[in-house]
Amino acid sequence: MPVVHIVGCPSTTLQKAEALLHHTLGNGDFHVFRDMAAPISHTQVYLDDPACAAAEIDRAITDAYIHARPVYIMIPTNMADKKISGIRSSYVFTEW
Repeated sequence: MPVVHIVGCPSTTLQKAEALLHHTLGNGDFHVFRDMAAPISHTQVYLDDPACAAAEIDRAITDAYIHARPVYIMIPTNMADKKISGIRSSYVFTEW
């Protein structure tokens, strides 16, 4: 089933500092939940770079549609309000 799972996570600053937050299960690994989603989702993207965020979002949604499988999009809190390019990626839907 094509489901888009959008998840918020701590800022990239906290992640680089390896802060021990509940998002890590106490081990400093901020990707533990993304890794848990990997076996049941087709694509997992981590939006830590505004320069490629639009393309990564397009890729995830395209994969969900084409493969009819869940996708996982992880957005750090300090990236949620960043401006991203309006230029679309090379993925083009010819039929919905």
